[in-house]
Amino acid sequence: GVAAAGSRGLTGHYGIWRVQMPQSSSTGEPTVTHKRGIFGKNVVPKNCSGICAPAQGANLMVGDNGYLYVLHSNTATRGCRIAGGTTPTALGCIVNLPDGRWLAGGSDGALYVGRAEPVPELEERLVLGEGLRGREAELLSSTSTPHFGNLAVRGDLVLAGTLENVLMVIDFPAREVLRVLQVAHCGNAWALDFHPSVSIMATGSQTRGVRFWNVAERRPAVGKVLRTVSGVSSVAFGGESGGVLAVGCTEGSLEVYAFPSLMAAYRESLSRAGEQIGDLRFSPRGDYLAAAC
Repeated sequence: GVAAAGSRGLTGHYGIWRVQMPQSSSTGEPTVTHKRGIFGKNVVPKNCSGICAPAQGANLMVGDNGYLYVLHSNTATRGCRIAGGTTPTALGCIVNLPDGRWLAGGSDGALYVGRAEPVPELEERLVLGEGLRGREAELLSSTSTPHFGNLAVRGDLVLAGTLENVLMVIDFPAREVLRVLQVAHCGNAWALDFHPSVSIMATGSQTRGVRFWNVAERRPAVGKVLRTVSGVSSVAFGGESGGVLAVGCTEGSLEVYAFPSLMAAYRESLSRAGEQIGDLRFSPRGDYLAAAC
């Protein structure tokens, strides 16, 4: 068999590595050859972000300029922008679908579907909560715009990964997000606390946010995100019922919210020097809150 891959960062060129596997009866090693490809008269991306090799026809490649390229031998013979309007949208990945079409993921939270023969053609643009249905799709789209970075196809299912560390399973014929497997912080998570009465856990990150996790089901509470002014270094649930959530921030401020509504109740800077709030502790009845900085 032959596999191909595109390289990044080669100005005006792309790289193709072909891996020739030995015959099944042979004990030889695979042979790898490398060639430089050219874009011809097509618009050149800064980075080639994804490539796929259909069972029949030419290889396909996408770039961070929103273009899809048809590759014959070492030349991009066709190129057309399929993502973005006046401002180009980056395409981060592309895969083959079982019906012969291609599926690409964009930085605008959309999946693009189309055909390459006889010419590249966009047929569908699917967005979470619109073209891609499902309760978890709606919840996820309410908190962030996913930047698709990887796709894998197995039968009718598509596994999609984003640059925000989200992993989801999509029933593609039904255009439905079946489940969000993972939602993670984009930066280091320094804060964690369990709710005292329900199976919920809160975690805080230096990337300005608090996320919540369903401990009983061992999965993220999709769609529930608290955005903070600065990075989060500590969190604590207060009261016997856990009706208060305190958040300590990296620049020395304290934020208090009602839980589960997440309505802001209080905010004050505790450190004139801007020291981070390293720890928070409520008294057993939730009457007092101690902060360490």
